[in-house]
Order: sequence, then C-alpha cells, then structure tokens
Amino acid sequence: MSRRNGSSFDSKFDADFLEGLSGRRGGGHGRRGRNSRGEQKAQQLCRQAQRALSLALSGECDDDVLRSLYVDAVVPAPDATQLLVRLVIPSTAAAADVRAEDVLARLDRVHGLLRRAVAEAITRKRAPELSFIVVPEIAGRGAGGGGGVA
Repeated sequence: MSRRNGSSFDSKFDADFLEGLSGRRGGGHGRRGRNSRGEQKAQQLCRQAQRALSLALSGECDDDVLRSLYVDAVVPAPDATQLLVRLVIPSTAAAADVRAEDVLARLDRVHGLLRRAVAEAITRKRAPELSFIVVPEIAGRGAGGGGGVA
C-alpha cells in the first residue's frame, strides 16, 4: 500500500472504505465537515434519548404494558428537534395480545413524563418532540436484535 501526502492509497481499495477506515471525509482532508459533526451530535442525542426512554418506560410508567415494551431505535425525524422512537411489543410478554393502537393511546397519556425523562438526560436548551411507532416483535428475532442506534 502506498501513501503520498497522507491521503493516497492503492487503487485496488474502495475509496469509501478507505475514507471510513481513516476517519476522513470529503476528499481526505483531516477535518470533519459541519455535516458529519451535526450527524455525530444527532446520533449522540438519539443514544441518550434511547437510554432515557428505556429507563422511563421500565420504571417510571405505572403501566405493565408500557413496561414490557422494548425501545428498538431512536432516529432524528427529520432532525434532532424531533425524534422518532420505534417501540417493539415482545411476543412472549403479557402484552403480546395488545394492539399497537392501544399502546399508542397509553403512550399519549405518559408523553409528558417521557419527554421530561429525555430532557433530563440530555444537555440541550429544548427537549426534542417525540413521535412513536409501535411494532410487534418479529418471530426469531429477539428484542435485543434490532437495528437501532447503539
């Protein structure tokens, strides 16, 4: 592998792979662009929100159905001022026969509590708005096997 000026690699390697490997974006300059910094902050916010929501649902909500839910993913929608939270209804839990509409109604009742939990866990002027998607667990895929923000 040859390097010239710290940014040129052997042509048989994929350029995107090498950018990811070297941590460089946008032409190999050592600095991160404003977008990647913003994306990094948004992902950090999503991880913090996911942890806060998991704790709030499992402990602060006085509702067995909400306690059984799993926070699978939290993503910016469309940006960090609004977060989309994907919740999974476990198939083995007592809530397996609960419909998504019922879960959404229960979430609506505790929406303020959940938003406050996120606000306490993050360091931002304003807490993001929360939107929820509720899906049943897919057979053969455990609650921890989701493609969420880690």
